[in-house]
Amino acid sequence: MKINISELLEDQKDNIDIKIDVDSMDKMDLSEDISIISPVSFTGKAVNQSGKIFVIGEYKFVAEFVCNRCLDKFQREINGTLNEQLIKEGTIGSDSEEFYEIKNYMVDMKEILDNTLILALPIKVICDDDNCKGLCPACGANLNKTQCHCEEKKVDLRLEILKEWNLND
Repeated sequence: MKINISELLEDQKDNIDIKIDVDSMDKMDLSEDISIISPVSFTGKAVNQSGKIFVIGEYKFVAEFVCNRCLDKFQREINGTLNEQLIKEGTIGSDSEEFYEIKNYMVDMKEILDNTLILALPIKVICDDDNCKGLCPACGANLNKTQCHCEEKKVDLRLEILKEWNLND
């Protein structure tokens, strides 16, 4: 998904509108616990600001996650902003990973979106931050769905002596 920005580079236009809906993002190698389940939508523009080229805009998509506490699958909409500077191929700094390269007046939007989306995904995901109870450490039951009858406070016998300490003195 390449965008031609020759009009920006030749100062014929100040900006070029970009609207992309991509279905193929689910082929991204994310992880076993995360998959993108909706088309990725990007609306923005390529802008020439005093000779520097930027791609700016907003993206959104729906991803399916596995909760880190209870292991249930759930969906969440992810949206954010993108602001990336582009640099012409062969110029100083074009080999840097800080910028995206413009090759033959073309910008690879798939590369930019891939990297942006990967960074937008949370590292640790919880289905309900306030109410997810997780799994029972003893039997593994999902405490959001059932109540287990495991002993709640099982103290390590080596630490049993600490109960006798009176900390109020």
